Amino acid sequence: MPPLWPRLRSLPRLLRRSPYLVFCLVFTLAFIIAFAGFANFGILARQRVLMLPFYLVLLALPLPVKSEEAPVEAWEPDDDFEYDEPNVRVT
Repeated sequence: MPPLWPRLRSLPRLLRRSPYLVFCLVFTLAFIIAFAGFANFGILARQRVLMLPFYLVLLALPLPVKSEEAPVEAWEPDDDFEYDEPNVRVT
């Protein structure tokens, strides 16, 4: 498993590009602050289920792209590209 620090260093760049990551980070931090003082572990166990998907998104951050590697671009057809007709029979 790759180390976590390179992923955390790329977090500010990822946050600027993805509002969903901003939401996950804010929701997770707000949850931690809001439920830090609760002594009722039953409520914590039930509410933790609501926060776990957002926390797991933060754990699944992509590895940063090295500067010598070019990012993968989406394929686009050329101007002279012709699409094949689908082989569909209507009876």
